[in-house]
Amino acid sequence: MKQPDPLARLWALARQRPAPPPDTDAPLPPGLATRIAARWADTRPPLNRGALWETVSAAGLVTALALCGVAAWMREEPHPAREADFFTAILFAEPKHPAPAPLPF
Repeated sequence: MKQPDPLARLWALARQRPAPPPDTDAPLPPGLATRIAARWADTRPPLNRGALWETVSAAGLVTALALCGVAAWMREEPHPAREADFFTAILFAEPKHPAPAPLPF
């Protein structure tokens, strides 16, 4: 006797199952978000050395960036072109011999 196709049997069982109920998220009680926000705002973590260091270093970073910006804004016009330094001369130097010809294939 020939057995039915297992995939067809699975599809038939899936058609018999009732549809899942739609999402029925119950609304939150009024004022819940306000209470949560008030509780969160009322609790402060204890101030420790790590938090103090983080605050001071962030303030120092902002100050350093501001000073660099002011210094860049107030700088004088760039100097006229000078002779290139050794690294720039090597980097942008023209090759002394031509490149090899490409292979014919």
